[in-house]
Amino acid sequence: MNPRLQFLNLQNLPARLNAEETGWYLGFSAREIPPLTKARMLKPLGNPNRFSHKFYATVDLRRVRDDTRWLNKASAIVFKFWQGNTNAEDNKGKTSQSSE
Repeated sequence: MNPRLQFLNLQNLPARLNAEETGWYLGFSAREIPPLTKARMLKPLGNPNRFSHKFYATVDLRRVRDDTRWLNKASAIVFKFWQGNTNAEDNKGKTSQSSE
């Protein structure tokens, strides 16, 4: 069985979730969790440094998962994140082509 489906079918979730599990639980990809953390839409447990693995409290995730306003704002942040990445990739291609 798919690990994501196994996780989502658990009767009792762990008290803390890593970025991948957080994404599964909230409906985002694991790559979309860091921009949400940077925008302070998600708060990691403890005081992790920039490069460390981050964990998120399931109790907090339950609250935001049921909040339509939060989901709307988080989706807008993720959209901007991907739009910025696409523009950066486009600009990389244009500069490398113009220098040839």
